[in-house]
Amino acid sequence: MNLNRRQFIQLAGSGMTALAVPPLFAGQASAYPCTNPGKKVIVVIFLRGGADSLAHVMPDPLVARSPVHIDQINAYNTARPSIAINESNIAQLSQNYSDPGHQTTNGGLHTNYFGVNNAFDELFDEYYSNANPVKNHLAVVHACGNTSTPNYSHFTAQDALERGVETPTFSDSGWLTRAVEALAAVDTENNSPLNGVSLSSNPLTSLSGGTQNLTLAVPSIGGFNLYQDHSPAGAREAALANIYSNFPNGPTNSVASSSLIGQAGDGLFQALDSLNGGAIAVPPSGVGLYGGGHLPNQMRDRLVDTARLIKQPKFGVRAVAMDFHGSWDYHTNSVGQTPGYTMRLAATLKRFYDDLSVPFDSGSGSDIAADRTVTIVMSEFGRTVHENGLGGPAPGTDHGHGGAMYVMGGGVRGGRVLSRDAVGAADPKVVGWPGLRKVEDLHLQRDLMPTIDSRDVLAEVITQQFPEVTDLAALFNPSDSHPYTPVPLPDDGLFPDACVDPPPP
Repeated sequence: MNLNRRQFIQLAGSGMTALAVPPLFAGQASAYPCTNPGKKVIVVIFLRGGADSLAHVMPDPLVARSPVHIDQINAYNTARPSIAINESNIAQLSQNYSDPGHQTTNGGLHTNYFGVNNAFDELFDEYYSNANPVKNHLAVVHACGNTSTPNYSHFTAQDALERGVETPTFSDSGWLTRAVEALAAVDTENNSPLNGVSLSSNPLTSLSGGTQNLTLAVPSIGGFNLYQDHSPAGAREAALANIYSNFPNGPTNSVASSSLIGQAGDGLFQALDSLNGGAIAVPPSGVGLYGGGHLPNQMRDRLVDTARLIKQPKFGVRAVAMDFHGSWDYHTNSVGQTPGYTMRLAATLKRFYDDLSVPFDSGSGSDIAADRTVTIVMSEFGRTVHENGLGGPAPGTDHGHGGAMYVMGGGVRGGRVLSRDAVGAADPKVVGWPGLRKVEDLHLQRDLMPTIDSRDVLAEVITQQFPEVTDLAALFNPSDSHPYTPVPLPDDGLFPDACVDPPPP
């Protein structure tokens, strides 16, 4: 049975509860661009606090193509008289549909339906709107969230999303941990605790749990300050020895020497070089690419370290999770806080992909890590459609639903906003939007209706990056409490059907 990617997602949306895709699929999954066979990586950046998707991407007031579109713009401005993103701080967001037939005909969802907060300009100009197909690899998934069991608690909603389940009680591990372990089961020669790396002040739930010791929580790679740092002397050295025990030239007796580890700024990478006798090339730091953008040093260092780990496939990194610096919980002063945070997010993603796009010879020829890395930016939920009365002249929004996810990487067909008009739409591939015009269109008459299950986005990224992981139903429903069946994303999804090399820049 020969399955291409389009046939797979059609089957996934037809009611299959348990997906067991034949091995042939693994060889035919999209690997765009074809010339980069290196190990694929998933990076997750979490926006804690509930980012306001309607302050980032909204109906575009610069172009009104239909009565429905005009109604949506008016509804948006009426709901947000003080905080709406208007003509002075919005940029047009054209969509490059793969098939014009995927547009709704009755909703008037034309190719310029959405606009984007111009605080995103640096990122979107380079990686969304760029006519160069080598760089056009940023897509937005709008009106997504927990379509089964929504929750307004930060902690419960975050926990459910990071575990990849309806409610946190359905799983005791994170979805990325389960994906890494499923991948390790078929790629037994490349397993180490660096397969999944959590870079945060606290271990991230998406890479928590598991039974195979394939994930590591590190707040600072630069100093290799492991959480075991408060354990008896030698704990860090022992952890490093464990990580690299399978490397051809390491560990050596020198692993017990603390001089290899803990050197400010470059400790882990010096240790890697020493432990392997120079057999594994260590990528240089790309810190010089992170100037401007007002990035906090901590965020900059995490990105620099992540890029270095990804560039050398022999390190074994397949998944990285990190928190974005700061909180997106703007109950007051949305106008004052949104632009700065959004601009820093744009700077974060642009510089990270600029760094990953620098060629590096890992020992098997020159490689561009950006081509094999997909980054997902997500938040636990969106915000209310209407601004609140808090903060007097500086209102914000309260906890809501219907957020947005940003997916970026070398394999993503960018320049598109993927959205759906209703849960259980007759044709889920059609691009629509639930809208703001009527109270009955809103979730509980107050929030943007989530019409795309966040797990469907995660599942499609898994299918693209880890094609060996075929049982998505089990991956996102490990307890069997409620069946999960992937639903194909609109406009034929995030990735191309076939592996096609882009033209040179």
